[in-house]
Amino acid sequence: MITLKRNPFVPFGIFAIIATFYIVGCLAPTIRSVGSESYRDVRINPVIIAEGQVAILPTTSVAGIAVDVAGGVEGLRRSVNDNIQSAFALQFPEVYFLNARETLGKISATGMTEEYSDLLATYERTAILNADVLRRLGTSIESRFLLHTKITGYRNWRESNNNHSSLAVLAQLWDTQEGDIVWEGNGDARGMQAWMHTPLELDDLAKEACSAMMLKMR
Repeated sequence: MITLKRNPFVPFGIFAIIATFYIVGCLAPTIRSVGSESYRDVRINPVIIAEGQVAILPTTSVAGIAVDVAGGVEGLRRSVNDNIQSAFALQFPEVYFLNARETLGKISATGMTEEYSDLLATYERTAILNADVLRRLGTSIESRFLLHTKITGYRNWRESNNNHSSLAVLAQLWDTQEGDIVWEGNGDARGMQAWMHTPLELDDLAKEACSAMMLKMR
């Protein structure tokens, strides 16, 4: 009769593998998001497709937002810009999107920089779009529709040894021919990373917030 020797390290190895998967699972960030639609012109989607182009304006943010990770507020704005364009493109694959850098380049090349700045400042102060300036802006960019995105909230905090982050984003589609807002949506993302002392990746939060919002678009 042959007696097999039991390897004492096998149970330990199995336990180590299970423990590793458990720890990795606990450390993986979890992000929940929700999107909502504040306003929609019911005629807008076919018109967007017919026009075939939307210009992305640089993302702005409310005053006083502090982003305590690499890249700061500007990094978060860039991330929201990239992700809002990607999320919008998934809903409208037949539409060409002019990215924020290209849009700014056209505004600068046509001498509309000061008027664009004044338009944003006036809208921030009064919540009213200057229709005349908006029409000229659309002509200079050669795009009827402009997508304006704003970061309305960001927070990072520690709770019960976990790191939490939240991001709120507002997006509006401006019709330069009509001089008005034809769609408005909100995206909120909240994430938690267990045991970690660093905030979640800004890009992950931005992706979830923008995707949740754009799902309401079509």
